[in-house]
Amino acid sequence: MSLNEWLCCPAGCDATIEAVTLPGSRIGLQCVACGRKIEEPVEQVEENYRTIEV
Repeated sequence: MSLNEWLCCPAGCDATIEAVTLPGSRIGLQCVACGRKIEEPVEQVEENYRTIEV
């Protein structure tokens, strides 16, 4: 399954959602059409393991 099957842009763009790298080794989700953030970023703990900030 892809991100686009689970998430959609809050602005209603109906465009592709992609993961983006944010400052501080964090990863977030963003709409490629309007650049709007989809969810809160997650913190990269290890190279192959990520945890959601609570």
